[in-house]
Amino acid sequence: MRRPIYETPQDLTNQEKLLRQALFVLNPRQSIKYTRSADLAPYDYVTEDPHIIFEVKSRNLRQDRFDTYKISAQKIDRINALGEESGLPAVLIVGWTDKWGWMPLYSPRQEVTTLKTLLRDGEAQACTWGRTDRGDSYDVEKSYEWPISRFRIYEYADLEKK
Repeated sequence: MRRPIYETPQDLTNQEKLLRQALFVLNPRQSIKYTRSADLAPYDYVTEDPHIIFEVKSRNLRQDRFDTYKISAQKIDRINALGEESGLPAVLIVGWTDKWGWMPLYSPRQEVTTLKTLLRDGEAQACTWGRTDRGDSYDVEKSYEWPISRFRIYEYADLEKK
């Protein structure tokens, strides 16, 4: 049985706006080209130069509402495996209603603190978590949880003027 796809066109628009925030931080002087992934790929976007894999999440709450962030372990494990196989860094971008942030998931550079580093050092852990309001038993699964303070947090830039 195939699971339903819950992602809406508005979700995709929100994700692209968040990606543009991150790309502006990476290079405010020049736009960075990116490609949206196929629907069943483990990630959302990949950029061309620099080559980075992005997973993008939009949350309908303030950044300070919870102390920790949770996400599907299977999704992160698949993205990390892709990063290790390709040698490309992988980054999680999360947009909240008031701010946005990013967290490296995988980096070929050992000095970068990634989610994998946090898991190894005990600052992140696996848990069982998920939403129950849709009646989809697959929504509750092994997840990773870590402090939101480990994200680099940014104010939203007004990119319409840029």
